[in-house]
Amino acid sequence: MNRLPPAVEDKLKRFQPPVDAKDFEKLCVDVFEYVLKARRIPILNRTHSRISAYGTSGDKQFGIDVRDPATQAVAQCKKHEDITTTKLGAELRKLEDYDKEVSHYFFMIKQPDVKVSLSNWIEEKNAAAQNERDDSTPYPCLPSVALPELHILGWDEIRSYLGLSTFLLWKWQVAIPAGQNFHLDGLDVQALDYEVRRFKEPIDPKKNPPTLEAVHAIESLLSTIDVQALALVGKDPLVHIDLIRGVEKFVDQLRETYSAIRTYSDAVTKIDKRDLVVVEEGYKLLNNLARQKARISAYPYLRPILIDCRNLLGHLSAEGGYQWEPDFITDEFDEQHEVSGQTFLRYNFSDRKPRWGLAYTDPKQIAALTKRIVSEIETISAYQ
Repeated sequence: MNRLPPAVEDKLKRFQPPVDAKDFEKLCVDVFEYVLKARRIPILNRTHSRISAYGTSGDKQFGIDVRDPATQAVAQCKKHEDITTTKLGAELRKLEDYDKEVSHYFFMIKQPDVKVSLSNWIEEKNAAAQNERDDSTPYPCLPSVALPELHILGWDEIRSYLGLSTFLLWKWQVAIPAGQNFHLDGLDVQALDYEVRRFKEPIDPKKNPPTLEAVHAIESLLSTIDVQALALVGKDPLVHIDLIRGVEKFVDQLRETYSAIRTYSDAVTKIDKRDLVVVEEGYKLLNNLARQKARISAYPYLRPILIDCRNLLGHLSAEGGYQWEPDFITDEFDEQHEVSGQTFLRYNFSDRKPRWGLAYTDPKQIAALTKRIVSEIETISAYQ
């Protein structure tokens, strides 16, 4: 392990297991990649998804809390005060009903050290499983055919893996980055991680109302859209350019947020490098994510509006479908003159088969979109 700054090393030594069992499981998910690398568990499947928690409360989990599809290794997280060989044996019996191959099985426990009795039991189980195998036994195989290799990790070892990742030290608030990236100060990294991972998920605000942070971002983002003027689009051939620019600004701002979200994985990877130039790049990306955090929280709630606004702009910007309406100015002699327009755009919402001039824009399609956008804005605005 690379030497940590003394203050961080001291804080890491004093870092205790999360009180909540689900939080302990989340931490085990976070460090499992580093556990597998340290134990040199080979990768068996390179087309895989990331390490993740296996199942949720109420699911049949077969004694598995964490699963890595790449190595086909799994883990059981035990946050009980008293861990015995009887309890571990019960988990192995559950594992035997699991219908996928398993290469390694880890017990990750909250006790600082692993009792000698537990270590001896693990060694005995591994020796017995090895004796049961022969040349015809595939590797890895179903637990019902032969048990995988067993491991057990105490909290002191689990905690040490946090020290291998700058990001995890930060995420679990063991160390806080300092410097010119001022948006990072006080950032709740776990909340950012949660928001980034769920940003594409559909959310019902009635069941999951937005946080105050998201509410403020929603209010700011929607302020560029003139809802009253939007509801009238299609009823009059003239559309004020400020309305269109307001919708465009809303779309552009969320496009910027989306671009920031897409840098998250790269940022997390870069701050764990030992090249300080790359680390600095990672912090800059995370600083921007911290700056965008409120809008990242708001993104799932605004996504339906965003999709409809993009479709509306597609209709209103179709080639040949609009032209600038001339403006009139009054000179010093109080005479009016026609000049090139910059205020209103004219559309053809009435003539389906024009022989010349503007192409037809279907007002029913426009009305359907604007009605939905207005309704969606009213729904989400109720939480402001």
